[in-house]
Amino acid sequence: MIAGGICNLTTKTNLPSGGYILNYDNKTRSEKVENLQTELKKTVIEFQDYNVILKFATIPPVSLLKNNERFSAISSSFSQAQINDEQKILEEDVMNVNSFISSINEMNNTRTVRWDKDIIKIHMKRRGTHQTLKKISKFIYKDLYDGVHPYMELAYKWYFALCQSIINDSKDMPSQHLDVEVEEDDEEENMESWDFKRVVKF
Repeated sequence: MIAGGICNLTTKTNLPSGGYILNYDNKTRSEKVENLQTELKKTVIEFQDYNVILKFATIPPVSLLKNNERFSAISSSFSQAQINDEQKILEEDVMNVNSFISSINEMNNTRTVRWDKDIIKIHMKRRGTHQTLKKISKFIYKDLYDGVHPYMELAYKWYFALCQSIINDSKDMPSQHLDVEVEEDDEEENMESWDFKRVVKF
């Protein structure tokens, strides 16, 4: 299981007063998204020759304003208005990247670990002259204590979702993906040693 981080998209800029400000440079947004998607594709190719189940977790969006306010990083160089503008673009790009991640997992016949779903609330709303139903996404960052990192309860929730998803994918995989060749040995001591070696680390 591989998880991308928000650091693949955002930038930390050091401040003269100390600390940093987290921002999203709109001028390089397309380049960052394309680079991240390229890295995901390369990772899939690199693992093709290995007997592993490869899957990616989605990237949770972050609150630039909450993070920067926590560290008193709002300044004349990075105003609240600028951060708000960057926030909208970042959320849009994160959703696009996560859709790309879901499509890769689907091609690999694995489930997507949706770490973003606890931050994004989606509801339907009627808009326009004809009152057409449209999907509206609302981003809620109350469970991220600094706008980036989750409180312990959400962190455990993400961890257990990860474990359960891996278990379910393992059950669905053909047996040849899970078979391991072992030299036959009747000695009980060697059998116990083999059982220990079968522990899989994620």
